[in-house]
Amino acid sequence: MGPPPTRMKAFFLPYLSGTLRVDSVQALQIRVGNALFLLTIPWSGDLNLPHEFAAVVAGSLPRSLICNRGVFGGLFATAHGDRDPLADEFDRFDELTDGIVWEQSIGRQTIEVAWGLQLLPLSDGCIVHVMKTAQHGFISKDFALPWYVARVTALSKLLATRPAPAVGPSSFLEMPMSALFLDSLGVALSHTLA
Repeated sequence: MGPPPTRMKAFFLPYLSGTLRVDSVQALQIRVGNALFLLTIPWSGDLNLPHEFAAVVAGSLPRSLICNRGVFGGLFATAHGDRDPLADEFDRFDELTDGIVWEQSIGRQTIEVAWGLQLLPLSDGCIVHVMKTAQHGFISKDFALPWYVARVTALSKLLATRPAPAVGPSSFLEMPMSALFLDSLGVALSHTLA
């Protein structure tokens, strides 16, 4: 009798040894009406790890923003830090980050999501909106597309109330996996790199 099949071995690996690693990444393009979304799912064997949603939203920001994991939820920051007035302004809008699942338990491992939202302004009056979260739901886990759509809608409403600032050079503050597939949303990879 030989070693267990790879699928079984991958399934039991985090329960036995506590090891998880990204073996593959799955990217799905989802169209809802006229809206186009990207779902990026990393896999460790048969186990899906915290995933990302991405979309392109009309609007403008002067620089990139990130919502990092904080003590009580998320905390916005720019490349200038979390004391930046832009970060302070976005910290006041809980609906932008409400519902991010910051931890995912798999076997003996707990994966902590380090950042939950990134906003990358593009020079064409659009913003790349990327969210990272663990799966939603207690019994029936799902990827929560309706939750993501509500976060994108909240950002669109906020941007509609702000003046359109000039956009300076920008890049992601932490490189998301979704950056590999943003061309499926019409964003050139050169826009996402520093």
